[in-house]
Amino acid sequence: MSIFAILVLAFLGLSMSRLLGTSSATIVYEVYGLRALNAARSGLDQKVLDVFAGQTSDASRCDADGSDSSLWVQENFNDIPGMENCSVVALCTVTEVDSTNYYRFESQGTCELEGEGIVVSRTLAIDGRDVQS
Repeated sequence: MSIFAILVLAFLGLSMSRLLGTSSATIVYEVYGLRALNAARSGLDQKVLDVFAGQTSDASRCDADGSDSSLWVQENFNDIPGMENCSVVALCTVTEVDSTNYYRFESQGTCELEGEGIVVSRTLAIDGRDVQS
């Protein structure tokens, strides 16, 4: 009977250990996911500001297919507490239809947990167009 009790308690202890490990991994993914989302938002805000900063939009800050990396916003946030090992790449594309420019802004924020091999990324996109006066 005592062997049975020992086995039940060992199984219960092992189950609790796995449950706590799964719970902490979920929290890590949630925290790093939020950091990656904030990085993506930051890049998106910066790219939209690049294009729409003045009274009129500047289509030269975007390209037709997003391949010109000199127009991308590329930042890392290693100097910001809480955002270490996070980075962002943001770009925009422009298409002209009937003398109106249509923009697509995309941003991908990525955060990495060093030494654990965990990489979390979030992607945001918004569309915009020139306002006709």
